[in-house]
Amino acid sequence: MTVVAIIVLLLRTGSAFAGTNNTTELLPALIQVESRGNDRAFGDRNKKEKAYGPLQVRQPCVDDVNRYYGTHIQAKDLLGDRAKSEWVCQEYLNLYATHKQLGHEPTLEDMARIWNGGPKGWKNSNTKAYWTKVSHELEKIEIAKANTKPQATLVAKVTTKPVSNISVSLAVVMRK
Repeated sequence: MTVVAIIVLLLRTGSAFAGTNNTTELLPALIQVESRGNDRAFGDRNKKEKAYGPLQVRQPCVDDVNRYYGTHIQAKDLLGDRAKSEWVCQEYLNLYATHKQLGHEPTLEDMARIWNGGPKGWKNSNTKAYWTKVSHELEKIEIAKANTKPQATLVAKVTTKPVSNISVSLAVVMRK
């Protein structure tokens, strides 16, 4: 099994970091699935609750975060605001993707399925297809990281001893 395959397997099944839900790895995949990276995405125009921004956030999700934090965000405020969208997602997952709620440490799968299906989405079979899409995006992201090859840079170090005796040392420095 390759290192990339092991990483992907851990991402798909492993626990999130203890203490808080670290969505650093998850958010880019969610954004790709939800909006293909479009910060100005406006979805579900035919539904009562529209979806806004790169994470396609709806008002009920924002309402939960507002209740907990005492904020007054509107879902439409997330249109074009990736940082605020990510904050809402992170805090929503901090509310619902917990050991206390799930009975186990939340995995990336649990978090993705909660994001898609609400507080109990982690056990709703309708969110399995969503998780499949997210896990494929996670895999693409991990493979892209693994395939980022360091570039060799030639560095010359010139040292002088006496003026007539110049030596040049060449070194290859690997940089990402």
